[in-house]
Amino acid sequence: MMQKQSFEKAVDNDEEEYRTADFVTPSPVRQTYFDVEQVDLDAYDHVILNLSGKDSIAALLKLIEDGVDLARCEIWHHLVDGIGGDIFMDWPCMDDYMVKFAQAFNLPLYFSSLEHGFKGEMLKNNSVAHDHLIETPDGMLRLGRTGKPGTRLKYPQKSKSLSVRWCSAVLKVDIGRRALTNQDRFLGKKVLYVTGERRSEGGGRKYYLLCIFSSPATWATLHKYWPERVHSVQHYEHQLDCTISRNRIDVVDVGAQSNSWIIEDKEALVQSTRKEYELPIFTPKGQKWKLPQGAFSNEEGGAS
Repeated sequence: MMQKQSFEKAVDNDEEEYRTADFVTPSPVRQTYFDVEQVDLDAYDHVILNLSGKDSIAALLKLIEDGVDLARCEIWHHLVDGIGGDIFMDWPCMDDYMVKFAQAFNLPLYFSSLEHGFKGEMLKNNSVAHDHLIETPDGMLRLGRTGKPGTRLKYPQKSKSLSVRWCSAVLKVDIGRRALTNQDRFLGKKVLYVTGERRSEGGGRKYYLLCIFSSPATWATLHKYWPERVHSVQHYEHQLDCTISRNRIDVVDVGAQSNSWIIEDKEALVQSTRKEYELPIFTPKGQKWKLPQGAFSNEEGGAS
């Protein structure tokens, strides 16, 4: 989905709402586009692609197909476990994969994160809000946050509401907003912010290894191939007395309700345990691209 917005001014207080405006025809009235046939890519000074999984990769390929000037493009990626943090929810190779993906397309890459990541936010106990860490062309930007000390001590809840499904709001949306509104290089510029989303978020939307929307079959598969990661999630469910499932059963028992898939791609399975990404970004010459196992399955994966 391409959001046709550009930013009027930088805001340093993360609790203050950011403002948008049309720089071509100044107006106090906001305009939201839910669908457009075609975006005039030449009208933008910056094209930011928030990239993580297959939907956003499809968005990048669509931009290239439509003739975007890649010199104006950059990739942003929010690290869910924090910059330099311990791996808890994500794939071990995600950092290196993003670096090599950006290199393959010759695009600049900027990481950002909530300090201490997913686990640090989940375990917040009478603590002030953690800082935002945002990589920029001029180096790392640390943005403090205001507000009274707060407590979570629970996993994000499986809900459409971002007030309780805090992983999306706190680890992605708010960081992206502040990354946009706290860099002078965007002032007075037209910015196209691109995210890869489907009209109906559903099956296969997960791009982290672990996700609160994982189905019983997914948890069974995770437990079969990455048991230590699932047991870590289970440990905190018991410690916090708050399960991911609304039925008050932990993730191991959720997985026990279904059969595991059999992962046939042995190269991908080996890669899943390594921090360095070693597989090709593009299909090697002479090889045919294969549809990934599980693609277009009937697995559910979105907020309900």
